Amino acid sequence: MMAQVTPVGEFLSRLYPLVCEASDKYIGKSGKGRKFEDETAEQIYAVAYELGFQPNPPRFTLELPTISGNRHQFDASFRHEDTYYLIECKNTKTAAKDYVYYFYSRILDHIFASNDGSKFKGVFICAVEVPDSAWRYSIAYGVRVLDPVSPPLEYMIKTSEKHPKLQKAMSNYLEKTESISFNNWDLLDPDPDRLLDEYRYFCTRWREL
Repeated sequence: MMAQVTPVGEFLSRLYPLVCEASDKYIGKSGKGRKFEDETAEQIYAVAYELGFQPNPPRFTLELPTISGNRHQFDASFRHEDTYYLIECKNTKTAAKDYVYYFYSRILDHIFASNDGSKFKGVFICAVEVPDSAWRYSIAYGVRVLDPVSPPLEYMIKTSEKHPKLQKAMSNYLEKTESISFNNWDLLDPDPDRLLDEYRYFCTRWREL
């Protein structure tokens, strides 16, 4: 049976090839970071709108409560049902881990202040391969990562119809990791290193098949 892909999973699947194309254009070119970020943010807005989400304009400052009292701007953002998806786009060879830390600190500022049941999820998009240290941090806190060599699980699931066992294993993994968030981290006790190894295994098998 075909694995189920959520609407947000469809969004990530649609976005991955666009990120790869933009990366090919801008990777290794000095001064192109802003252009990659701007182009990707525009694509995010278009895809989110087509899928019926509630997208904000690129580089939108959320008028939502924060613990610090600060207002935070995100490269792209949209709302789907009760969840805000906040997105950071980067095209740089400097440490992605530091960018992920800073990005998630702004999300936490909203999480701690939310009192209406709203949820917040982060998506970190990078034009270059994200190092394992940043991946482990992202897995631990439920941040989705997209880079040119790391397809989203939803994309691999959709393109693996001829391999139902692999499809099922990836679906089970996706269900497990999608339930990870700051609010229930202590209940789930995830092992980011093991989960990253599993994800890399799925990427290898998917490419082989």
